[in-house]
Amino acid sequence: MKSILVIISIILIARKVTASNAVVSNPQDIEDLKNVAKLKALFADIQPIIWNVIHDLPSDKRYDKYRKDLELFLNLINHKSGKVCFEKYFEDLTVLASILTGYVKEDASDEANKVLNLFVIYGHNDFLNKQWKILHKLDLVKLKKNIKHLDKNDAKFILLTETC
Repeated sequence: MKSILVIISIILIARKVTASNAVVSNPQDIEDLKNVAKLKALFADIQPIIWNVIHDLPSDKRYDKYRKDLELFLNLINHKSGKVCFEKYFEDLTVLASILTGYVKEDASDEANKVLNLFVIYGHNDFLNKQWKILHKLDLVKLKKNIKHLDKNDAKFILLTETC
């Protein structure tokens, strides 16, 4: 449970950390593309976990808030916002982290603990490990700078500026 809190905190901090000013000198480097694609795949991985958690929540009214929060999150990640995809992914992960942070608090309710346990049962720890491996490689500020230096006709530019 503590590892979940640590990873959630890292996600929340990741957007606030300033990146180095260096720009990747080799625009042929496709590492960013791979990581953005992996980040996109994370949302395919988290959806079944959330659906299983929602499905297994007791029908008791005490769980309505959790059910609603998770359903709203699923709607959020599937909503076409028109934002650049990789930025939307970071924003959506931040929302998920803020939802789950409430479940990890020491004074969390029994219901929150039950929801958190369901997340663990359905593989959320594996999801967090995959997420961490991707996020520690991505530098959002640096990626934005790199995009500015790409040729607008470059396939990488097109993929990195895809909107969701």
